[in-house]
Amino acid sequence: MRGRAHIAFGIHPFVLQEFIDQGVANHVKNLDLPGSAYGGGDIVALFNRAPHPNAAKLFVNWLLTKEAGETWSAATRANSARTDVPIVSERFAGKPGVTYPDPTQEELLPWVGETQEWLLKLTSG
Repeated sequence: MRGRAHIAFGIHPFVLQEFIDQGVANHVKNLDLPGSAYGGGDIVALFNRAPHPNAAKLFVNWLLTKEAGETWSAATRANSARTDVPIVSERFAGKPGVTYPDPTQEELLPWVGETQEWLLKLTSG
């Protein structure tokens, strides 16, 4: 986005949207390459021995509902993984009928390091 490299890796859509809003990333797009995968950075964690574990479970169950998905998507402008929640950003939407691999699966972890090394070499020289 600053003109030093023509490739990006690991940009969360929420962060990229800030650059788009500033008008410096309107040229950035996801490449839909065979075998490629995209992952978000949103997680929910429940802590062991929480003071009110049932309250946390209740919140997480609500967070996974359609209503919460719509609320979260509207507030963050990030698409939900739920198919019954409207897409809020076509730029970051997957293509219908395409199954994308999950880059967080253990068997793909060795590729993460290799990809990072490749990108570092690509951008440093």
